[in-house]
Amino acid sequence: MAEGVVLEQAPKAHRLVKSNQYFFVTLSKHSPSIVAPNVLHQKHEFLSKQAKKLGVRTKTCWVKSCYPKGVCIAQSPQPGAELKSRSMMTYLSLGNGALFVFPKLCGMLVGDVLEFLEGEGIKAEVVHFKRVGSAHSCGNCRVLDQKPMAGTIVDKKLYVQLQVGDS
Repeated sequence: MAEGVVLEQAPKAHRLVKSNQYFFVTLSKHSPSIVAPNVLHQKHEFLSKQAKKLGVRTKTCWVKSCYPKGVCIAQSPQPGAELKSRSMMTYLSLGNGALFVFPKLCGMLVGDVLEFLEGEGIKAEVVHFKRVGSAHSCGNCRVLDQKPMAGTIVDKKLYVQLQVGDS
């Protein structure tokens, strides 16, 4: 219903009225729109209190993150945006995960790369670009390609594939 529609009136329609007689009218009005509160970087308890205070339903998704457990790392809609359905989605951190940006290994010696990965507790598979004999030791082999790619955000529970070849 549009705002400003007459819902009720006194005296009723088609009634005789006197000069200077009062009229009473009840109009429709929209409730004020609710905007999404800023709960980013706030703890789960704060988020719950804000939602309850505003009468907003929240759906929470827990994700791995480098932030402390229970901290809001993202929300939808953004802070200050209108909450049309009186609900919002929040993404909370599961805790201090071991997320990191995977480095560029291409061009490095395979021995150095394997030593680095082993030190980080990461398993790796070495795949040769060309067929090699059983006596091959990878002493001069360099990384030609890698999976995951450099710049990928990963956690320590990772499996790495290195494509290598003689330098």
